[in-house]
Amino acid sequence: CSSDLATVQGIPGFLEPVGNNFSFMSWRTAGLTMAVGGIYLEPGIGPRGVNLDRLAEVGTFLAQFAVPFIIAGDFNMEPAELLSTEWAQKLKAQIVYPDVPFTCTSREGRVLDYYVVSKGLMPALRSISCSDETPWRPSGACPQNTGEAS
Repeated sequence: CSSDLATVQGIPGFLEPVGNNFSFMSWRTAGLTMAVGGIYLEPGIGPRGVNLDRLAEVGTFLAQFAVPFIIAGDFNMEPAELLSTEWAQKLKAQIVYPDVPFTCTSREGRVLDYYVVSKGLMPALRSISCSDETPWRPSGACPQNTGEAS
């Protein structure tokens, strides 16, 4: 992977797909460049196997750049399970999730869709809310940044 976050294959602002089921792009505004990414982890296995491998791959990728980041993801595990891996802490980030009973309607309903945000960006994050008007199922609610963080 190129160490220049701002340019990939001559296209300013975009990164080529980095790995299996995750990707990033750069976003630049006055005085700030950050990485914005998405991740999908495998369902039904929690913080084990390929999911830990994928998280390690994302961590290795982000370590190449000295920029803050936001990762939106279908983590397919509860925030407490991700927290138990200490992955976010190692990235100097915080797990941010909506204050709702579920974001996935499969089975008993659980919070599986949320963000991991660099601690330096946390003061700019006001809240996470949900919308049940998504075309994806079984995700019945999708995190969106609109107000105060939980």
